Amino acid sequence: MNDKILVGVLISAKRMKRLREDILDRSLKLILEANRTVGTRLFFFALENVDFKTKMIQGWSILEDAWVRCSFPYPQAIYLRSTYSRGNRQLLSAFFRQLERQQTVFINYPLRMDKWEMYKCLASHPGLEQFVPLTWPIRSPEEIKELLESNPVLYLKACLSGRGKKVMRVADLNTGEYYFTRYAEGLKTGKMHWGALLQEIEAFFNQSKIIAQKEIDLLKVAGCNVDFRAELYRSDGNLPKIIGIPVRIGQPGSPITTHSVSMSLENFCAQYSLVDYDTFTKKAEEFLTETYIALESCFGESGELGIDFGLDTEGQLWFIEGNSHSAKVSLYNSYADDILLQSYQGLLAYAQYRVSVYSSIKN
Repeated sequence: MNDKILVGVLISAKRMKRLREDILDRSLKLILEANRTVGTRLFFFALENVDFKTKMIQGWSILEDAWVRCSFPYPQAIYLRSTYSRGNRQLLSAFFRQLERQQTVFINYPLRMDKWEMYKCLASHPGLEQFVPLTWPIRSPEEIKELLESNPVLYLKACLSGRGKKVMRVADLNTGEYYFTRYAEGLKTGKMHWGALLQEIEAFFNQSKIIAQKEIDLLKVAGCNVDFRAELYRSDGNLPKIIGIPVRIGQPGSPITTHSVSMSLENFCAQYSLVDYDTFTKKAEEFLTETYIALESCFGESGELGIDFGLDTEGQLWFIEGNSHSAKVSLYNSYADDILLQSYQGLLAYAQYRVSVYSSIKN
């Protein structure tokens, strides 16, 4: 009897097609390499490969250094390496419900975390409220105008979004006009009266639930915002571990640091005399570990999490957002494979740990 746990990796249909052609991106290669050490029964599949009636999956795995297609039962653990379009969300939710009923372990969160829920979680957590910028839920766009009267610069964010796609910076110029910047297929800016800005906001967010946040006076390099994307993971029931902390330097005038220059924290500290590496690392590790655990207390345990955070000109750390489905772009651009490999080995070991915990509870 094969006592190795069965782990499924959910990827997009496009990546599935490339995998069948033996064209693997860096992350999938690292997952395969990590599994040679950990030793799970690992297979890859897309949502289109799932048979909801029989609860079987037509997936692909490596057998004697060759890709083979096999029929698999629903896995004991699943790792989500793809987000799906709005049209597939209902199907994806139905699949997740079936997995939950058979107590499949989700290595990472099945759904994106809501930014307003994250804010409430951390703001109510003793010791973390000081790291969260003032945040307001927006029920009507007219509320934004009222907030701008006492907060001349606001960041507007869709509660469910990633990669900076639904972020807008709005400033009250005190001239009867407002200035906005956003990044979506390039940087867009505009100066206009409230009525026109209101139309811009409504068109951009398209009825998405949004929040407003007070602007953080972030550290800057040549006038460009600097922030940090920490990637953390679990390998067992102990504290989460940090893979690395990439530093992102935004484009001139951009409200976000996505689509930016990124480098490791070590290289950033060596290149710029803005942050002392040892002092910052110690402070950041404490903040990140506590933040990770606090978010788990609200959203449930997870094997990995990306955390965006900033440092202001006064040396204060600020939580920006958590990322349950991090593409790890900055991490891959900043760190070598041997660092990344450790995290995937940890995640697969975490799957084994969680499955063994569930098994012991059942028995």
